[in-house]
Amino acid sequence: MLNPQKRATGVAGGVLVFIAMTVLIIHGLRRYTLPEMIRISPQFDAASALENTRVLAKQYPERVTGTAAAAGAADYLRSRFRQLSCRVFADFFSMWLPVRAIPRSVPTPEALSSAA
Repeated sequence: MLNPQKRATGVAGGVLVFIAMTVLIIHGLRRYTLPEMIRISPQFDAASALENTRVLAKQYPERVTGTAAAAGAADYLRSRFRQLSCRVFADFFSMWLPVRAIPRSVPTPEALSSAA
């Protein structure tokens, strides 16, 4: 036979498990709705695509990973997506190339303008 303290602990644990299972079942039965998405026109604009390609090729020809030119090209593309009413997110991370480490930070706008 269990002493009163162990019995109370067991009952409390059982109640917590029951509550957790009930919450999980109820939450799982609710319908999940996706966040509202901005709809954009599915049309392809060849002139805009050519202009974007021209800008990237002329203004950022040496866009090797981790360089100011790569950061500038990313900024340009972010601004273009924002002009199209797209939400833009940046995900920064560190990585190694065969010769050197690529830092996690992105050059400042001042560094980008002086490198141009």
